[in-house]
Amino acid sequence: MSVIKNLRKLSDMEFYKNAINIRLELTRWLMRDFGEKKHPKNIVHTIKDATPEETKIINDIFEKHGKGLNKEFVCEYPQWFIDAERKIIIETMWKMVSGIVAANSIYPAIMAEWEQRRFCQNEAIAAVRHLFYELEYIERLFPQNLNYFVKLLDSLEREEHLLKGWRQSDNKSRRKMAEKLKRDKEGGSL
Repeated sequence: MSVIKNLRKLSDMEFYKNAINIRLELTRWLMRDFGEKKHPKNIVHTIKDATPEETKIINDIFEKHGKGLNKEFVCEYPQWFIDAERKIIIETMWKMVSGIVAANSIYPAIMAEWEQRRFCQNEAIAAVRHLFYELEYIERLFPQNLNYFVKLLDSLEREEHLLKGWRQSDNKSRRKMAEKLKRDKEGGSL
C-alpha cells in the first residue's frame, strides 16, 4: 500500500543527511569549544607593539603576583561577541535545514509550486554559503584546530554541491511539466 505524497516522511536524501550531520557537528562545536577554551598567550604575542620597558613592567607585575616563569595569561574574548556569533551560526543552520525541509514538502503540481520549491532550495543554498563564510571568519579570528575546520568547510562545500544537484534535477521535471502544460494548452485551443 502506498502513502499519499503529502503524508510521507522525509526520505533518506543525501543532502538532508549531510545537512543534519553538519548541524549536529556545529552544535557540538558551539557547545564544546567555541569561546569556552581559554588559550594561554605570551604577553609579547598578545601586545605586539609593547616596548621593552612596558614588557618589563608587565613581567614585574606577574612576578609580584607569583605567576610562573612563562608569564602567560589567559586571553578571553568578550562574551557578547561569542554569544552573537553563536546566535548567527545557530540561526543559519536552522535556515539551511528548514529550507531543505520546506522545499521537500512541496510536491509541485502547478508552476507556482515549482517556483516556491525553488525559492526554498535557494534559501537553503544561501544558508550553506553564509555558514561557510561565517566559519572562515571565525577560523581567522579565533585560534582553532585547522584540521577540524577543513573538515567542516569541506562538508559545507559538499552540501552546497548536493543541493545544487537536487535543484538541477528539479529543473528537468519542471521543464517536462511546462512542456506538458504547453501541449495541453495548444491541444485545448484547437
